[in-house]
Amino acid sequence: MKKIISILVLFLALAYTVCASEIFSNNLNDLAEITSAGGVVEGSASFVQGMDGDAVYLPGTSAVRFSNIDFSDSGVVEFWFKPDFDIKDLPRFTTKGLLEVGNFPGPNSMGVWIYRSEYGPVLVFEIKDKNGNYRQVWSRISSFNPKKWHHAAIEWNCNNNKAKKNYARILLDGKKGSKKKNMCADGINLDNKQIRIGDTGYYSGDTATFDKLKAYNNWKDVKQVKKDYKK
Repeated sequence: MKKIISILVLFLALAYTVCASEIFSNNLNDLAEITSAGGVVEGSASFVQGMDGDAVYLPGTSAVRFSNIDFSDSGVVEFWFKPDFDIKDLPRFTTKGLLEVGNFPGPNSMGVWIYRSEYGPVLVFEIKDKNGNYRQVWSRISSFNPKKWHHAAIEWNCNNNKAKKNYARILLDGKKGSKKKNMCADGINLDNKQIRIGDTGYYSGDTATFDKLKAYNNWKDVKQVKKDYKK
């Protein structure tokens, strides 16, 4: 019995290794680290105390862009952010961009932003398929306390023949938002895309600090995402 359990644990560990394959990571500690990974600062940036080491401070609509990343049909992007603004003090339906994959909001792209909805402030994750059709998932409502760090993780599974197997979800500070099926049902091409943190270009950003940007091919277990936040 013990042997069977040991084999099962080893199998699960191997399965996780295969499923959660890191394809990009940048701690955004300094300009040298960003440029060595092919990154470009758009606007201005400075470096301040972050989660562990330094982080990049992006005033106004500034951003950091990395290009030529091949995302798979299933993946995860995680990042930390600390806004200078208080979304609760802004008018209802205000948006503040945080991240994009591809040239959002064009076809074959994704976007993430803070939105002051009629229910309260949320994170929105939107996917544009190859035809430009879009679907969204929202996080749980949050206070988005300014000057405090928040952890965001977006998950997607696309290009399945069965529409119900296509889904997306966003996690904020370790808490799951709604999981929607039938996402990107018409297909999406995520090869050779840029990832841009800060201003998204469509939903303009605002002054915030960003740290620890990571991307994974294939799914990442929700429990592991929660552990990343609790660290």
